[in-house]
Amino acid sequence: MRKVKTLKTTRDFSTPRILTGEDLDGLKKTIRQLVENCAYRHYEARGRQDGRALEDWLRGEAEVLQPAQAKIEESGETLTITMDAKNLNASALQIAIEPQRALICLGKQENSAGQSFNLESVRVIDFPHRVDSTKAGVDFKRGKFYLKLPRAISAC
Repeated sequence: MRKVKTLKTTRDFSTPRILTGEDLDGLKKTIRQLVENCAYRHYEARGRQDGRALEDWLRGEAEVLQPAQAKIEESGETLTITMDAKNLNASALQIAIEPQRALICLGKQENSAGQSFNLESVRVIDFPHRVDSTKAGVDFKRGKFYLKLPRAISAC
């Protein structure tokens, strides 16, 4: 069984939320630790043979960062991502947005005060173009979550 990592937060988990600042940095560290743990398990499973660290790392990364099944639509300058979430509630989702991808974090709220989140898996959605993550919006309704992202302005 995969060891889960706990992300500490002081925010409410009643709706999916977009991670920023320190929370985003914490998520990236947590993901790296999960990949390291998976890579080390592969190393141990091979009898601790040296010389295949990259292979172990890539296998660990593939286990932790899984592609998401999502619908991507463009309308004007907005990208809308729709993902099925019938078996989830809003508190099970946290979303990290980078200029060219989103990390959809699935987990469980650890306590009723919503102060920590056990990360169980991460789904990755690659965007067809760069987005402005500072203006992203998220909604969760009727068993789906919707992520609206404006296209980033090119610096040409």
